[in-house]
Amino acid sequence: MNESRPVPLLEATHQLPRLKRAGFIGTFGFVLASTSSYVAFRGHESLALYLFLLGVLLMCIALWVAFRRVRCPNCGDRWLPTAMKTQQPDTWFNWLLSIDSCPRCGVHSSSLKS
Repeated sequence: MNESRPVPLLEATHQLPRLKRAGFIGTFGFVLASTSSYVAFRGHESLALYLFLLGVLLMCIALWVAFRRVRCPNCGDRWLPTAMKTQQPDTWFNWLLSIDSCPRCGVHSSSLKS
């Protein structure tokens, strides 16, 4: 029996890099916003405000990409909100990374491989 593991849906739809970029951008935004208090303490209030606002903007962009742009190409179901609504808090992320079919329409990753 030569049974292969199904490809996760995020890989089959080429959306895993998008999710990783959103995570990186959000992390970078958090670092900028967090560092702004140190910059303000050092006497650069205007720069600190700029860093804080830029960091918040980057975190908002990252959340928007993760919540709105990672979706099923067939039915448009947004997988991150679905994962967070339907799975336990300690398992939703692993579930999101490992699903091989859309929970809404059932399209399978093997039918999407290019």
